[in-house]
Amino acid sequence: MVYVPAGDLEREAGPTRHAMTVHIEGFYLGKYEVTQAQWKAIMGEYPTEFDWDSLPVEFTVEGAISDRARELAEPTGFIGDNLPGRHEDRLLLR
Repeated sequence: MVYVPAGDLEREAGPTRHAMTVHIEGFYLGKYEVTQAQWKAIMGEYPTEFDWDSLPVEFTVEGAISDRARELAEPTGFIGDNLPGRHEDRLLLR
């Protein structure tokens, strides 16, 4: 895991939107791609046209990930953070 420090994203005003600043708290993100084999071990299956265990996962379904994460965390009582959203993605691109 790598730590992505907090930051602010500025959005300029446009014809149909106001200017605004969005503050993103710091967060941790996986450093390496998840392989299809790792995905299958946790999720049970991986529907793909390119079925090769050493290849990275090429797409995900957020609802499925969140649901499975809750199932796995339930016995421990740990409730983790969610997946990076569009604001976190934009912060990463800076």
